[in-house]
Amino acid sequence: MFTPSARARVLPSGATALQTSYADPRVRVCVALDTWMLPLEPELIENGLHIPVLFQQGDHFQRWEENSSVKRKLVSVCSKESVLFALRKTRHHNFSDVPWLSVPVLQYMRTIGRINPDVALRIILNKTILSV
Repeated sequence: MFTPSARARVLPSGATALQTSYADPRVRVCVALDTWMLPLEPELIENGLHIPVLFQQGDHFQRWEENSSVKRKLVSVCSKESVLFALRKTRHHNFSDVPWLSVPVLQYMRTIGRINPDVALRIILNKTILSV
């Protein structure tokens, strides 16, 4: 997966992480958390990133075909060490600390998935730590 030497500079976020990683050669590893792909520059989608990228995504964005097709295209042109990881029963806000505000309210509003927020964040963090 990711090489140990790549640990020097890791940038976790969504579209901002991808765009910054494309523009800034100091970034050595990118962790893209449930990324909204549509605002990314076309050059980034066409050229990809030459650093390892851990793409993590939730169920909801995975079922959004327009976003997923752009993500699959980008993954295909990124470093061969890049990985796409999807976490079932999650939504976009499961990839932040938002779920701890009020689980019942946020699940009712459908901004987080049916998975226990503690379990989701533990999986996301473990996947990130083990991959970087």
